[in-house]
Amino acid sequence: PPPPPGMGGPPGPPPPPGMRAKPKMKLRKLNWKKVPKNQLSESIFRHLQLQGIKIDIPMLIEYFKIPDAKKKKKKTNKKEKKQLLDLKRANHIGLLMSMLKMTPKEIGTALVKCKDDKFTEDNIKGFIKLVPTDTDFQLLKEFIDAPPEVLDTLGPPEQFYLEIMKIPRLESRLRAFLFKRQFATNVARLTEDVELCHNGVKIMRDNKLIGLFLELILYIGNFLNQGTNAGNAFGFYLDILPKLKDTKSPVKSEYSLLHYIAYYAEKKKPKLLRLPEQLVPISKATAEYITSISLETTEMRGGLHNLQKELDVISTQNQDSEKKDPFEKVMGKFFKEAQEGVKKLVGEVEQLMADNKELYTYYCGTKEMCLATIFIEFSRDFEGTVKSNQEREARVAKAAEKKKRNKLKNKSTKTSIKKKKMFNEDGEEEEEDEEESSGEEIVEEIIEVSGSGEEEIIEEIIEEYSESEE
Repeated sequence: PPPPPGMGGPPGPPPPPGMRAKPKMKLRKLNWKKVPKNQLSESIFRHLQLQGIKIDIPMLIEYFKIPDAKKKKKKTNKKEKKQLLDLKRANHIGLLMSMLKMTPKEIGTALVKCKDDKFTEDNIKGFIKLVPTDTDFQLLKEFIDAPPEVLDTLGPPEQFYLEIMKIPRLESRLRAFLFKRQFATNVARLTEDVELCHNGVKIMRDNKLIGLFLELILYIGNFLNQGTNAGNAFGFYLDILPKLKDTKSPVKSEYSLLHYIAYYAEKKKPKLLRLPEQLVPISKATAEYITSISLETTEMRGGLHNLQKELDVISTQNQDSEKKDPFEKVMGKFFKEAQEGVKKLVGEVEQLMADNKELYTYYCGTKEMCLATIFIEFSRDFEGTVKSNQEREARVAKAAEKKKRNKLKNKSTKTSIKKKKMFNEDGEEEEEDEEESSGEEIVEEIIEVSGSGEEEIIEEIIEEYSESEE
């Protein structure tokens, strides 16, 4: 029955394990699902003993307390900075500044004093891309010459822009720094390129084997073109050289005119086989390579000219100003050194162009041709065809040897049969006739395998050319 009125009821159940006084701050909840009490009697939880467990309450509170939203918001507002530039531009500026590890003022001072050694080449390129535009000036003009407490309300990108906006003719100055930084490397590379290219031009002009090949091709071409308008030629344009492999035999489609030229070179003038090796250096003398050298040299001259104009402007300003811009002194010294280097480079390039022009006149080249490419392709095709001829000759020799062995084997068999028939005088004479005919069959079959006697025809043409050459 219920207890009488006025009397207290029985004490409640003990608090669950781990239950303590509720902390004053909010903690991160553990989102579990509690087991109903009527299911606990037969569960593992009935046997758990948690009284001896000691937990680090302060650490739990430190790690799992929920910060006060009002305090957090107040703290954030205190450190918030004004962002006037667009997010993409601001991020690029922030990345550049993080690489430099310098304050906006330190960066501005280094640029003004021409201490470009504090920046890498990539840093200077980054500055050029981030030069303030007219729009940026309009956004930030109200903060120019503002007191420090006002500037402190702006973000680092805005502070950076306000600092470099004080530097007159900033982009021209930065491009001069970049020209100076790249100058030594570019001159050394271009000088080497000009030397390699010039060497290739000289090889093409002075190579004796090229002349021998052209002599042979002119003779063969006139022989093939006799009786036509293309015959009786005294010269030909060299763009035909890469097409020799496409001039096919009407009776043997796999055999081209280049196969014959390779055959002649190997059998009659082996020194012609050295042409591909001798033309290796001309890969640096192609029309594309020469054009690249010309363009880069023009850029070098343009960079030097821009630097001279900037020096003239700064020099005029320094005459009318008490505070001298160090740009004139620092970059003026570099300008004199660079002027000598560019002058020497330009002279070498002009000589290269003159020799290359003379080369095209010498070989009757046209502006549509690239002589170096033509010679490279021809020597590559020629080398491949020589190898093809050698492989074909090896196959022919192997087949002929096999035929010969088979015939000799048959001959041996017939000779044995002949000895058994020695008693028949008429039969003996017949066997001897068979032996003689079998020897003739061997020769005929070797000729058949080697191309139906085409080597004999080739030999006759070669002899005709050799006699005319003598």
